[in-house]
Amino acid sequence: MCGDGVRGDHGEIHANPSASYAYGRMVPRLGIRTPEDTPVLTRSGWVLYDNDGGTIAAEPMKETA
Repeated sequence: MCGDGVRGDHGEIHANPSASYAYGRMVPRLGIRTPEDTPVLTRSGWVLYDNDGGTIAAEPMKETA
């Protein structure tokens, strides 16, 4: 992602945290989810990223109460 938290993609993500969490672009710090088990919505659909930069098809994230 480009930008610095204020501008670019990075800025857009931080300016819209609710949508960013819903689409897997941000992961809560409190350990509810880890990056490895957080599906991300991409142009190719929902995926999980592996530690080697690959992707695995995934289902959309379920809401946590």
